[in-house]
Amino acid sequence: MNSQVDRQPSYGPSVTDVTAQFAKKAWESPSVRRLTVLWLLGLFLMLLAPAPVKVSEEMKQQYESMVVEAAHVENYGETWAEVVSAEEDLQRVKVWFWRFRPEHRQQVYVQQTIVDAAREKLEALEQQREQKMREAKAFVGLWSDHAVDEARDRFWTSFESGKVFASRRTFWQMVFTVLDSREENIYGLIIQWIFVTIINFTFGLIGSLFYFTFSVISMVFTYQPDPLSATAFICLALLGAISLVATYLLGIYAMAAGAVYGVGKLAANNARLEYERHSRLRSNHAHHD
Repeated sequence: MNSQVDRQPSYGPSVTDVTAQFAKKAWESPSVRRLTVLWLLGLFLMLLAPAPVKVSEEMKQQYESMVVEAAHVENYGETWAEVVSAEEDLQRVKVWFWRFRPEHRQQVYVQQTIVDAAREKLEALEQQREQKMREAKAFVGLWSDHAVDEARDRFWTSFESGKVFASRRTFWQMVFTVLDSREENIYGLIIQWIFVTIINFTFGLIGSLFYFTFSVISMVFTYQPDPLSATAFICLALLGAISLVATYLLGIYAMAAGAVYGVGKLAANNARLEYERHSRLRSNHAHHD
């Protein structure tokens, strides 16, 4: 009598094991460790780090008084009203075909001179106002909580604009895709929507990084810092912005991968059930024959 040896079926490594091995090998690389440290540092800077310089109550009051003084430049309101009135008069004398009517053309030229003069006065006052605002910001300094909060506000503004752009573009692309598509497979449309979302959010948030870069550079120079401080502040601000955007995108990619896996599994199960149903129908048909 032949003895039979029971053998357990051998399976390949699971997805968890493969992921753990990949993460272990990646962590052994010095480059990955440095990037991880920079990523965590960037998240800390953008979300939790306090300002290096704490503004005292006296400095805060002095800063607020300087801001109020900058906002109330002498004769600014009157000059602004003068510009508005001059522009309205200019639009009033611009009748139909005024360029071909000498008397009206002369009136337009005279009124345009008045508008230009009023605008020059307003620009001079705006420069004075801007200079006083720069002095107020220089008083508290680039590393104060005012500057740090302003940089964070600028980042969140650009970040939200990038998300809004991506959301609107994804919505309209999918609307036109559904209207123009002859695809009857709902799973294909879902996977296409997932990839469209990934692409739009990637480009939208990367675009928001470029917008934030120019925004924070212009902000830094309003505090009139020294070159070394300005360079350090911009680099740290960009590190925090890149870290946060990368975290958001990685989260989207992970959710998209899970969604694609789930949709693929549903599609495979649906195909299997459909095959079994057709097999039963063919079997019943052959039995009746």
